[in-house]
Amino acid sequence: MFLFPYLAHVPVYEMVAAYEKPELLLIYTPGCPYCKQVLDYLNRANMTIPMCNVQIDKGCRAKLINQGGLAQVPCLFINDRPLYESADIIRWLQANADMIKSLPR
Repeated sequence: MFLFPYLAHVPVYEMVAAYEKPELLLIYTPGCPYCKQVLDYLNRANMTIPMCNVQIDKGCRAKLINQGGLAQVPCLFINDRPLYESADIIRWLQANADMIKSLPR
């Protein structure tokens, strides 16, 4: 069930304030150039979010496939909803930077 049915047609990366404090998880692989773009952005923006390396944690790969439907990285889970593509992830992070920086670390 979608909590905000009026936003059902809006892509996840455009949902700026749908959740007060989202639960985030970035799933990545260190050697992936697209993951590196997201990691570099997080570093430049001084953002810290929970991350999971699929090469170390096999549960991350299972989450990608079972919840996201793809084994593609990077993937940012926002309240258990997957967002793929590094450019979309970076756009979402930029749009929600103030909220993310206020999350407990």
